[in-house]
Amino acid sequence: MNASFKNISEEKRKRVVEVAFKEFALKGFENASTNRIVNTLGISKGSLFKYFSTKLGLYTYLVNIAVERLLKHMEEHEVKGDKWKERLLNYASIEFDFLIKEPIVYRFFSKTVSELEHPQLKGVRDELYKTANAYLIKIYSSINLTGKDDELLMLHISFVLKGYNEHFLKSTSAYEMTEFEKKIYLSGLKKHLNLIRRIT
Repeated sequence: MNASFKNISEEKRKRVVEVAFKEFALKGFENASTNRIVNTLGISKGSLFKYFSTKLGLYTYLVNIAVERLLKHMEEHEVKGDKWKERLLNYASIEFDFLIKEPIVYRFFSKTVSELEHPQLKGVRDELYKTANAYLIKIYSSINLTGKDDELLMLHISFVLKGYNEHFLKSTSAYEMTEFEKKIYLSGLKKHLNLIRRIT
């Protein structure tokens, strides 16, 4: 982000971010078009590149905003439950609330995760992995996994969550989620978690 972006009004900044989020969420990094973004905004391409020197610069800025908003949302809620599966389901419920509240940002984040192997996204990938690893440790700490074999269990849970989330988002035609979709999501996740036996 260039300094000139900070100098425009907050309303204009929010509009640029909103339109860019939607473009990248729908098309992904490779297929997103800065032409479509500027046409929607009603500004020149030169103006956009005055704010962000490259498409990658704009994308990286959005990744940082998405991570910041998601982490802020998660930190505002306490994970509850007596057993680790209950706590994990509660965590998943809190994260789903973010999807309900900010569907475009969540979809953008999901799209980003699915295309991190793109050669131009190495810097984004490295930073995101650092954040994700720190965040996963925090999650597993919050659900009280402390046994000697819990590292393997945590890895398995990561696979289940990632796979189930991708499957759920692909299987629903709804773009904006409601409490109804949340109930379906949590019911399905609970079934998968119930198949996981505690490693001893």
